[in-house]
Parts: sequence; C-alpha cells; structure tokens
Amino acid sequence: MGRGRDIARALVAKAPSTEAWLRQARSECRTGDLQAARDCLKRAFALDRSLRQAALDEPDLEPLWANIGKL
Repeated sequence: MGRGRDIARALVAKAPSTEAWLRQARSECRTGDLQAARDCLKRAFALDRSLRQAALDEPDLEPLWANIGKL
C-alpha cells in the first residue's frame, strides 16, 4: 500500500468530507484498486452530487470516467 493511499484513508477516517473521499478515490485509482475507488466516489457523491463533474476533471480518475454516471 502506498503512502499517499495511507494518508488518504487516514483523512477519511478522521474527517469524512467530500474532499477526503475524492482524495482517497484518486489514491485508490493510482494503485489500481478500482472497486475501492468506486466505493469512495459513491460516498463522496452521496454527500455532494455536484462532484460528478469535478470527478470528470480529475485525470487520476480517468479509469472510472465511463461509469461515473452510474455511481
């Protein structure tokens, strides 16, 4: 597990904000854990549905772009 991924998980555990979930989703994507990244995005979108567009602007989330509308 990468250091960035550990930090993102710690941020979510401490303060589960939309930004923290989005950061963790990016970290999960970078490490190849797309299911975990989808789960993080679902949580972020539940808090703020307008984040869908922001997620489409995140290059790290590109592997999920085709499915963001379904999350």
